[in-house]
Amino acid sequence: LLSTFGNCEDNIARVQASSTSLNHFGAHFQAASLPAVLGGAMDGWKAMTAWSAQSFATDFGHQKMICDHRFRLHMRMADFKEYMECQRDDSPIYLFDHNF
Repeated sequence: LLSTFGNCEDNIARVQASSTSLNHFGAHFQAASLPAVLGGAMDGWKAMTAWSAQSFATDFGHQKMICDHRFRLHMRMADFKEYMECQRDDSPIYLFDHNF
């Protein structure tokens, strides 16, 4: 990458969610359109420990999901989990929600 892009300066602020307020972040970064990497924003979010590929396969394994909207490919969640764990495709199948 260095031969393509040269030496890239790392000049994006890193902000821990626990050490800033919503008002400060909005005034300093959002209002000024300054990029920032916000860290720790999901700490303590129950989904980070409760959700996993295995839990989705267990709870929703029988559900068919749209995996590729171009070809209208549907796959059961349990089968998608197996695919996801072993695939090495250049263009992998992904879950797709056409409502977004």
